[in-house]
Amino acid sequence: MTATPAADAAATDNQTKSMDDIMALCKRRGFVFQASEIYGGINGFWDYGPLGAQLKKNLRDAWWQDVVMKGAGGQLGPNGKPVNIVPVDSCIIQNPKVWEASGHVGGFNDPMVDDKETKQRFRADHLMGLYAEEHGLWTNEAQRKAYFEGRLEYKFFPRLTIVANSVGEAAQVLLQTPKLLKPFVLETSIGESHSEPGHFHMVLRDKSGKEVLGVISPVSSTDLADYAEKIVSPFTGKAGSLTPPRAFNLMFKTYVGATASDDDVAYLRPETAQGIFINFKNVIDSTRVGLPFGIAQTGKAFRNEVTPRNFTFRSREFEQMEIEFFCHKDDAKDW
Repeated sequence: MTATPAADAAATDNQTKSMDDIMALCKRRGFVFQASEIYGGINGFWDYGPLGAQLKKNLRDAWWQDVVMKGAGGQLGPNGKPVNIVPVDSCIIQNPKVWEASGHVGGFNDPMVDDKETKQRFRADHLMGLYAEEHGLWTNEAQRKAYFEGRLEYKFFPRLTIVANSVGEAAQVLLQTPKLLKPFVLETSIGESHSEPGHFHMVLRDKSGKEVLGVISPVSSTDLADYAEKIVSPFTGKAGSLTPPRAFNLMFKTYVGATASDDDVAYLRPETAQGIFINFKNVIDSTRVGLPFGIAQTGKAFRNEVTPRNFTFRSREFEQMEIEFFCHKDDAKDW
């Protein structure tokens, strides 16, 4: 049997719908509910019902018992001794200096782009573009590579854009949706280049019959920042409706104390690891544990995802189970 683009598209459509079926089943059986549902819900937050709450507890208890209390399931480390893991339970809110020292305050950002016409928002590094030009602009591989790497100098901009997590995902969307390729006809799908990771190559033919080389690659932040008016929107196909990338910090900000001034700013933790790191010395001093050993923690973490999606897979509030393992750098490869 040969799969057609229409069949591929139908299969993809069914896969998309199946997530809706899973969400409906989770609600019907009492696993997962939309948070604040009776008041219209809140995006990126989920409540766990009777079965969901028990499922989470069973999973957490099994992980804790097998990985933490038994020390990685009772396995012996490369030194022939049981793996030593101890638990901690740190606060969700810490001194903001913790997040300054870890780099989260200054660098825990996603560059976001808005479509001024549709009001949709997406991560800048998820914007993939199809760059297409005639053969003959280069006579060898070095010239071709120089041309594509220097496309700003040539004012070379994508013919169309797609929001996707990777170049491969963008290529799949493009190949399964032929109408997106207009005014080109796909001749050959060459695949992702080994010499240029993150670049998907294809041979196209335009309306006049000329052969065209198409390359799918991420639209650079420089292009978006300096030539936003030249980049076409993935939602409307029009140039000039995308904003330059803007940094959005993913931490939830709050205030500690009554005055709610800038001096009282604090953050909900975006991960459980820092609570482990800042208690490293306390753990050593109180337990007399020595290298190599791990510190485990379970608990809530929070990330102000700008575009939460895919059910519970990209939530703003979520549970983590984590181990940070410490050993001497000379033994790192063994461990």
